[in-house]
Amino acid sequence: MPETQTFDDLGSVIVFDHDDKGFEDWVSANQAGYVLNFRRGYGTLHHSTCPHLRMSVGQTSTGYRPKMCAHSEAALARWATDKGHKPPVWCQTCSALRETAPAKVF
Repeated sequence: MPETQTFDDLGSVIVFDHDDKGFEDWVSANQAGYVLNFRRGYGTLHHSTCPHLRMSVGQTSTGYRPKMCAHSEAALARWATDKGHKPPVWCQTCSALRETAPAKVF
């Protein structure tokens, strides 16, 4: 069962660790959601539809790096800072998509 942390004002963050099926199911069911991924200590935010989140056959998505998922990008930013990480940055692909959308403040 995935770990869940709730921020009263921002919603919940679900952590998928060694749970590719759960992660894939969440992303499929939450096309407007957000995913936080860490690589070399840096957090990267993605839209749940980002192609960088797709796995190749035989690869694991959550085995090496847990994925944090939420309906609110602000909840993921809060989760990261509460865990002692720097605020996450947007992946380049998702950032390009955001340039055409209104800015949101964390």
